[in-house]
Amino acid sequence: MKNKKILFLVNFDSFFISHRLPIAKEAIKKGYEVHLACQFTKSQDYIESLGIKTHSLEIGITNNIALELSKISILRNLLINVSPDILHSITIKPIIYSGILLKTFKNKIKFISAISGLGSMFIGDSLSSHLRKFFFTLAYRLAFNNKVHVIFQNNDDKIFFIRKKILKNFQCHLIKGSGVDLNKFHYEVESISSIKVIFLGRLLKDKGITEFIDSARLTRNIHPEIKFFVVGDSDYNNPSSISNEQILSWKDEGIVEFLGYKKNINEILRKANIVVLPSYREGLPKVLIEAASTGRSVVTTNVPGCRDAIINNKTGLLVPVKDSEALHKAIVRLALNNDLRLKFGKNGRKFAEMEFSIDDVVRKHFHLYENV
Repeated sequence: MKNKKILFLVNFDSFFISHRLPIAKEAIKKGYEVHLACQFTKSQDYIESLGIKTHSLEIGITNNIALELSKISILRNLLINVSPDILHSITIKPIIYSGILLKTFKNKIKFISAISGLGSMFIGDSLSSHLRKFFFTLAYRLAFNNKVHVIFQNNDDKIFFIRKKILKNFQCHLIKGSGVDLNKFHYEVESISSIKVIFLGRLLKDKGITEFIDSARLTRNIHPEIKFFVVGDSDYNNPSSISNEQILSWKDEGIVEFLGYKKNINEILRKANIVVLPSYREGLPKVLIEAASTGRSVVTTNVPGCRDAIINNKTGLLVPVKDSEALHKAIVRLALNNDLRLKFGKNGRKFAEMEFSIDDVVRKHFHLYENV
């Protein structure tokens, strides 16, 4: 009997490596023929060296209808040529395009979608935000039928799709995040020689970077001994990206040290005392579960995704979204209380072991692949 084929469809190779590679490796161990279609930046050779068959497909957002139609045509040919048993599509456009295409296929392909979060189009009350929400809700309705199964990372997003009658309850599966390697992100008691507060993520307005800078300014005025760091780069393809001029202005102000993009996140976290993510909305932030696994206390916002990654007043603190003053007060509370931070850190590690182990996440995916 021939091996089953699974095709992963994502936007970029970097996202696949950071969020889905352990699942692909396990699929190879189980005898699956694994394919990946995405836009490759610099990791195609590495991915192929693992035994994964790669297909270049640029599916990023454009305003050119003819170009979008050509992408759909390329994707259709890819599905015909690979003829996967399972198609696992991740993020908005791969999900919508593949879902619509599969409705035209006579051969049965098991369709698994992973919605990492509802994204920036579901944030805000402006007319444009409501129009984007309407458009993407309609697009999801067009893409999904009674045969699709969808993975959500938090319960708020799952409830939204059920309430809007896009999906039925039996089609919705909750898997909290993409998991964390508990060995790589191992627990280590923090150093208290100086207090380091760290923001890790893309420099986007929707990630709350502005509120982080504001809270640093408020904190450093009173407690200059508390040090603030930003780890991450801009994403100029994202409409929420902070301008280069604004970043230079923040650097010149000197209240926060910008370290740029770093690969060794596990080492960065072990040097931190407090991890802060004041995001406006998330799927389930990987950095927060990595921080918990490392034994670091967290300050984050009381919004979908972020609140699912911590236990308030046990592994970290929740604050209202877009509230720099509340963020500042929470950071100071943790920064000045070594015992509380240590307690939260130990609780966070236990929480990560119970909820976010990569082995558990992989197991849940294969239960879905093989039983729906």
